[in-house]
Parts: sequence; C-alpha cells; structure tokens
Amino acid sequence: MDFKFFQKPKPKNNILWNLDMDVALIAVINYKISRDIAMQHGDTELCQVNFPVRNCWLRIDRVVNWGSGDLEMVSIDYQLIELNNTSFRFTYTSELSVLMNRLTYD
Repeated sequence: MDFKFFQKPKPKNNILWNLDMDVALIAVINYKISRDIAMQHGDTELCQVNFPVRNCWLRIDRVVNWGSGDLEMVSIDYQLIELNNTSFRFTYTSELSVLMNRLTYD
C-alpha cells in the first residue's frame, strides 16, 4: 500500500513552485541553440538561462517529432533535477510551428 505522504508531488500542467517549467525548457533550448550544443547533451543549470531557480538543472531526455495530418507535432520529455532532493518529469507537446514561434535566437 502506497501512503500519500511517501509519494512525491506530481506537477500539474507543467507548473512547479508556481513557475511554468515549459518556459524553463524554452530558455534551455534557446541557450543550447545559441551555443551550438546538442539538445540531449548534458544538464543545464537554470541560473545559466536566467530562470529564477537556484541549484536546479534541466535535462532533455527525449525529443519526438511526428506528423499528424497537416499538423507536425513535437513532444519533448524533460526533467528538472533539484540539488540533493529529487527530479520532476515533464512532457512538452505542441505543434512544431508553436514551438518555433516561442524560440528566440540571441
């Protein structure tokens, strides 16, 4: 039997600590693109991308593109790793054009 207080909280709608983790993902993707780093290469500390969280890293686990009729969709599995604590898993899913509109290149 699993006791509720032994379970780690499950983020709702990719929101954790009242912060949108998808925004952190977009910041990490922008950071990696601007430095020509592969998406799934290593962890990125969130303070490097000016996201207001200390001692946390974001890791992109898997990127999947698929076509669905006229819509091309993208799905990104990622996790937030908190120092000396735990990790939280998220999935970002949107149309590829929506993701591209959210990205800005510095």
